[in-house]
Amino acid sequence: MKLAASSQIKELDRRAIQERSIPSIDLMERAAAAVAEAALDLLPVRPRRARAAVLCGAGNNGGDGIAAARLLFLQGVWVRVFLVGSYERLTPDALEETRRLSECGVELEPFEPGCQDQAEWIAASHVLVDALFGVGLSRDIAPDSAAAAAVGLMNRSQGRVVAVDVASGVEADTGRILGCAVKADRTVTFTLPKIGQFVGDGVLCSGQVEVRDIGIPADLVSQTVGRVTTVERDFARAAVPLRKPDGHKGDFGKLLK
Repeated sequence: MKLAASSQIKELDRRAIQERSIPSIDLMERAAAAVAEAALDLLPVRPRRARAAVLCGAGNNGGDGIAAARLLFLQGVWVRVFLVGSYERLTPDALEETRRLSECGVELEPFEPGCQDQAEWIAASHVLVDALFGVGLSRDIAPDSAAAAAVGLMNRSQGRVVAVDVASGVEADTGRILGCAVKADRTVTFTLPKIGQFVGDGVLCSGQVEVRDIGIPADLVSQTVGRVTTVERDFARAAVPLRKPDGHKGDFGKLLK
């Protein structure tokens, strides 16, 4: 299976939007639908009895989370959405998703690390959506930051955690933990899996990795050359010569059943 670097994913997004004229908000909506579907799948109770907490950054990863929150709300989930960052730094698409969320009667709340009410909601939520950072995170999360507080609350919650694209705090290209990281039960990643989800501590934080198509043209994806791949059965079968069933154990290769 081909694994992608963060720069390759950014280039695929750019080409889809600029060369193929695919609206970026459409990509965001498809990503959000995949995240909401995963969150609903992890609920231990029916949606109308469920609570969800969605923690978002100001970038497009946060926009995916805001849109997913709206879709969860429309399914009957009691949802609160917390912005870990500055409202003024929301990307245009994230702002549009905030407007759509508000039209449903749900407001984007500023995250306050010391707020007992917010902490209790997060702790009691059946499912949490980690939409703090995407593939672009490259520096450590400061231990005294609001983001670190949000990561800590998600990790201490009894609810199941769905990470959007990459578990926040995991470096997408290396699997290295950047200060602290969300420990997700499931990561819904887009277009191609990321290197950091299969190496280093990123494996431990990603949970079950689910790759979802969000509408990037297939020919662009196929043109992407992966410098890292996972070793799977078909690859091993092609790479290792078969040994005869009655061959000696010292013969080169081995029998693959």
